[in-house]
Formats: sequence, structure tokens, C-alpha cells
Amino acid sequence: MAYLASRDDHAAESLRRAMVYGAAMGSFAVEKFGVDGFDHVTAADVHTRCAPSRTWCISAWRTEVTESDRYAAAGVSLSTAEEAKRRIGEVVQGTRTPLALGRLGAFAGMVRVPPGMRRPVLVMSTDGVGTKVLVALRAGVHDTVGEDLVNHCVNDILVHGAAPLAFLDYIATGTLVPEVATAVVAGIARAAAHMR
Repeated sequence: MAYLASRDDHAAESLRRAMVYGAAMGSFAVEKFGVDGFDHVTAADVHTRCAPSRTWCISAWRTEVTESDRYAAAGVSLSTAEEAKRRIGEVVQGTRTPLALGRLGAFAGMVRVPPGMRRPVLVMSTDGVGTKVLVALRAGVHDTVGEDLVNHCVNDILVHGAAPLAFLDYIATGTLVPEVATAVVAGIARAAAHMR
């Protein structure tokens, strides 16, 4: 995309091709080589990986394609995502406080500032658990990753004299497995409940 922008090339075909190849390259590299293997991907690997997406994109311009078809072509199962959201919703419903606004699955998290505060300053932290994810994968135990994630973020704000008001999470995965996502969020919910 940056290359196209630098050439002032905004043609739909060029943008479509860049998106297909970019998505395929990243997906293929992680799937086949792992994160450390990006350097070993060849042009032939990319062309092979892109063939199904290329066919889908060309046909998408000519026929009626559903939203589910578009997501499936990108490797996303909407029914799996809905199942994961349903399970996660059951796990986190007890974690809401009176300060929480909005709903699960919204595009943003919302929280009220506690009443009575004058000139409040919000202290925010984003963190990751790093190699603990690899340990969790090998052990098949994923809820502890969620707990560690909350604890890392809370510790980062506590050192500034702040108190936790809310926790906003994001789960990125190569393949969504509802049971694993639910286990991670269950750990998050457990840790968040202890922060009250």
C-alpha cells in the first residue's frame, strides 16, 4: 500500500492486488514459518498462497458475494467469531462496574470518570505477556495468560499512584478457537474481579 501511495496509484485493481498479496503474505508466513520465519518466504510461496484469494476477488466483482463470503475468503469464520463472543459474554458479565458503559463487542470501550473527582487524570497502560503465550500453548493452559495480562497492566498504572477503573482487551490470533479465547478472557475476568 505504501508503495502504491508513493506512486500516487489509486486504481481499484492495484489496491485490490496489494491487499490480497499483503494479507496472503502475512497469513502464509505466520502459518508456514512462524513469526520468526518471515525472512524465508519466497515469491513462489506468495503466489501459491494468493491463488484462492485472487480467484475470489476477481469473481467478487462479477457476482453477488455475501459478507460471510468476504470474511471467509480472508480466513475468518463469522460463526466461529460469534460463538467466541457468546462465550466471552457469559464469562465477563459479572465484571462490569457502575462506571462501565457500552456493550461487549462494541468498537470502543467506555467508562465514566468516578463522580467527585476534580481535574482527573486517566493513567492508561497497554502490555503483553510475551513468551508466556508460548508456555501457555505448550501447557494447554490459557487462563493464566489473561490473569498475567491484567496484572502487568495494573502494576504499570499502580506505580504512578493510579487505581484501575477498567480493562480493555484485544485478542489477535491466527486461528480463532472459541474455547481458547474464552479461557484467556476468563483469566482476565478473574483478575479484574480481584482489582475491585
